[in-house]
Amino acid sequence: MAAYCATKAGQISLTVALAKEVADFGINVNAVCPGPVETSWWNENRALLSQALNVAESEVVNWMTEQRQIIKKAMKPSDIAGVVCWLTSEDTRMITGQAISIDGGHEFPTY
Repeated sequence: MAAYCATKAGQISLTVALAKEVADFGINVNAVCPGPVETSWWNENRALLSQALNVAESEVVNWMTEQRQIIKKAMKPSDIAGVVCWLTSEDTRMITGQAISIDGGHEFPTY
């Protein structure tokens, strides 16, 4: 987890730095930070996830949503796409340098 945490922190710091560097050009820079997304990857790796989470294979998706998220629904790729589309709209012209979590309340930042 250390490498993952370090690289994610680096990506968020890079987002802030880039936002500052290109603001004068009218460019906004934000990071989208998705949580677990229900894709074919879950099915392809169900046995591995089952072992890592110490749950039955049939309970992997349930564990990810019911046990770890505040919003008790599996996230779909369209949930992320909707936020990305919104970020490209004029409605977000004043949003820059932000890390936008799309995770159903899976993780909360500690800052």
